[in-house]
Amino acid sequence: MIGMTRQESSPPRPGRPGKVLFSPSSLQLHMIFVLVFAVVPIAIVLLYAGVEMRRTAIEDAADCAARIGDFIAMDERQLISGARQLLLSLSRLPEVRRGDAAACEALFADLLGADERYANIGLVALDGSVVASGLPLPNGVNLADRAYFRLAVETEGFAIGEYQVGRITGRPGINFGNPVRDAAGRTTAVLFLAMRLDWLDRYERGVLEGLPDGSTLTKVDRRGTILVHSSDTSLVGRPYPSGPLLEAALAEGEGFVDAPGPDGIERYYSFITLKSTMREDDLIVFVGIPRSAMHARFDRLILKIAAMCAVVAAVMAAGAMVIGYRLYRHPLGSLVETGRKLAAGDLGARAPRLSGVSELGKLAAGFNDMAESLQRAETDRARAAAETERLQRQLAQAQKMEALGALTGAIAHDFNNLLVAIKGNAELALARPGLEEAVRDDLEEINAAAERASRLTHQLLVFSRRQELRFAPVDLNRKIADMSRMLDKLAGENVTLSIELANGLLPVRADEGNLEQVVVNLVMNAKDAMPDGGALVVRTDAMEIDLEYCRTHPEARPGWHVRLSVSDTGVGMDQETQRRIFEPFFSTKKADRGTGWGLTVVYGVVKQHGGWIDVSSAPNAGTTFRIFFPVSKEGVEEPRGDSTSLRDLMGAGERILVVEDNEAVRDFIVRALGVNGYAVRAAAAAGDAAAIIDSEGGAIDLVVADVVLPDGDGLQLVGRIAERRSDLPVLLCSGFVGDEARWETIRARGIPFLQKPFSIMALLRAVRGALDARTVSRSRRAP
Repeated sequence: MIGMTRQESSPPRPGRPGKVLFSPSSLQLHMIFVLVFAVVPIAIVLLYAGVEMRRTAIEDAADCAARIGDFIAMDERQLISGARQLLLSLSRLPEVRRGDAAACEALFADLLGADERYANIGLVALDGSVVASGLPLPNGVNLADRAYFRLAVETEGFAIGEYQVGRITGRPGINFGNPVRDAAGRTTAVLFLAMRLDWLDRYERGVLEGLPDGSTLTKVDRRGTILVHSSDTSLVGRPYPSGPLLEAALAEGEGFVDAPGPDGIERYYSFITLKSTMREDDLIVFVGIPRSAMHARFDRLILKIAAMCAVVAAVMAAGAMVIGYRLYRHPLGSLVETGRKLAAGDLGARAPRLSGVSELGKLAAGFNDMAESLQRAETDRARAAAETERLQRQLAQAQKMEALGALTGAIAHDFNNLLVAIKGNAELALARPGLEEAVRDDLEEINAAAERASRLTHQLLVFSRRQELRFAPVDLNRKIADMSRMLDKLAGENVTLSIELANGLLPVRADEGNLEQVVVNLVMNAKDAMPDGGALVVRTDAMEIDLEYCRTHPEARPGWHVRLSVSDTGVGMDQETQRRIFEPFFSTKKADRGTGWGLTVVYGVVKQHGGWIDVSSAPNAGTTFRIFFPVSKEGVEEPRGDSTSLRDLMGAGERILVVEDNEAVRDFIVRALGVNGYAVRAAAAAGDAAAIIDSEGGAIDLVVADVVLPDGDGLQLVGRIAERRSDLPVLLCSGFVGDEARWETIRARGIPFLQKPFSIMALLRAVRGALDARTVSRSRRAP
């Protein structure tokens, strides 16, 4: 806080006792003593009137300077608090964080127009160059030498500059700075706020209304520069004339001097130095009263006092007891009671408003300000504790999701191996002649269940983001139509699902698995928004995006897009919820009903596909998600039946070495290849395979190996085989996905790869393709 405050250890000013003991009975007695001294013979009063009036004038001037100092301190505290909150709020805005100059300048200009106190607001890069400014700045302006800029960068916190006359605005003011941090907490820029001081003049000049004409208020910084002059604004920015007045102020801090002012007029000056708690420079306030006006005022006051002494003394004597009780004893009792409540922990306790006595009224207001500050501090502490708890929950959720992703990948590997054995053996059994119809039905059901399990594994991998994206032109209408039965089941019995597909849609370039996940997540989200049932509409249409639309939707791109809309008649969302729906872990559902990742995954997939999302919703008015996908320049390949027959894939006695550590999978591959015309050898590890190759020589035509083996991996085995026989092809297969499958390396080296689970036809097709590729390679090398 930058406010000018006096320390409790500072000595009392003239006319202000350092400590007052408020006792009801002593206050009344003191009032009677005042009466006695007030009725001292008029002659004595008049004899010493000049001296007393001069002393009173000095005390009044000192007290006036003190009140003005308090006024300035209060305004500065509010000013700095507001500046801190404004800069902190601005630093969290997305356009400020990403340094969007146009958006920032528009925002800063609006703020300058809304508050006359602001001279300028701007965003400065770490090298001191101005990124954005609410006011036009000359080219080449660099703020790296500003004190507030250096302090904000060095401390990475809120910084306060010096009192100064702005080089650009020409007005007195003070600058503030606050760092802008990125998501990782690193300082990327500095926000500055230039606050004008001259707007305070019209408030502070009101203090002079009780002083004689010609009285002045002057503010000077520690360097002697005039910041404010109430009667002559042309003096602002100029140095204060050297002399006894400025020298006394710099040396003593506060006091009273009879001296000429910067305009040459002789005045009685009371001065006070306002010590800053957050800067090295100080502010000196001078209150000057013309000597001629002061003397004339004294003469009039002496005559009035002489005439009124008797009347006032009588009236005060009669009312001393009543006034003492009403104005002091009762209000002080209320303040004491409020203090006791606050000490007992009742932060809602407030002192009654005391309008009858200004000093006690200020004291009561101070009590209430203190209580409000304590209550805010307690509220902030509770809010911080709640935020800490929320972050801890998010961390736990993130760790759970990471562990789930790793677990999903491991499960997929084992599950895929099981599916190879189940599906493969079922297919082998179905190929046997003379099966009973009931047995054939059972085997076909087993095979279908294995297919469903394979799709489930794919969904798990999509969920854990461990599935490789395979972009291709996709007919969105056909995809949704194929999913219609599944979507109807997902929607549930109490939700009416409608699918409206526009004719003639161009294809989109997408990964079908992820595209399906987007539709499923949106339908599930819509279902959860309608716990009592409702209507759900899935709609497609085409839309050409123009530049005007892009100006109002920053994420949009011009051109033709396919729009997928999912609308529900559910509970809807307010604006605050809509701003956060794509945040990880954010969910309006109960803790056991949602992870807060569903829409986050949708957002990520859509962004990966070069699209964007538009959401419209209102409380109790339903929600519509509109997703825009760029159209594909390529056409969709029509599904074609595989004309390759089993006979075309049969072997002709080629010798194949199968290297697989999973016994069930190894036995299936051996049997599947054996019954289809191949001579098969098997090994459970890379070392065994190398030994067989060494012993067989050139008799092995193809190696089919798993990527992950007990004594190495498939890629290492490929290297060992190449050392022995560079012409021996290798077909790799794996139930892992992602990094564990080494897919990037395999693809870069051009090695044939077969993803588990696979059918007999897929296995035979991959084997035949690897053998045929070897034959083509040999023929090309032949002379």
